[in-house]
Amino acid sequence: MKKTAIWAVLALAPLLAACSPSAPAPAPSESATSENSPMETTSDAAPSSDAAADASGLKASCQKFNELAAKLRTMSYPDSSGYMNLYTESQTAAESAPAETKKALTAIGILALDYTKSDTLPQEDKDRMTQEWQAISAPCSSAGVTAEL
Repeated sequence: MKKTAIWAVLALAPLLAACSPSAPAPAPSESATSENSPMETTSDAAPSSDAAADASGLKASCQKFNELAAKLRTMSYPDSSGYMNLYTESQTAAESAPAETKKALTAIGILALDYTKSDTLPQEDKDRMTQEWQAISAPCSSAGVTAEL
């Protein structure tokens, strides 16, 4: 029963990611503004500030991933309340995380839930965590953070 609930959370994670408000707004068409328009200068500045905000959000999210992974490594079974706190913290972080790290943060939470039941993790959850770590390694590296598992 609990394993079904875990997979339900994993199945819903992509849907939540699709609903995130982090999608960029469409760029204005070139025909709508002239080349010498002052608005064009303003619109040129906005994407770079958005890009900087996205990069800092990614960097913070990668750092949060490393922090949660370190906490998970230092915990020991049967610290159920500690694992539940880690689960809650990872889900809260995943809610506001950029798309690149959302699944990895969710996966840490799933591992924490697994540890509330047993000190032996299911292989499929270990494999999923490894896949998510591999998926965030490049984006985190580009943000200046080495993702650690």
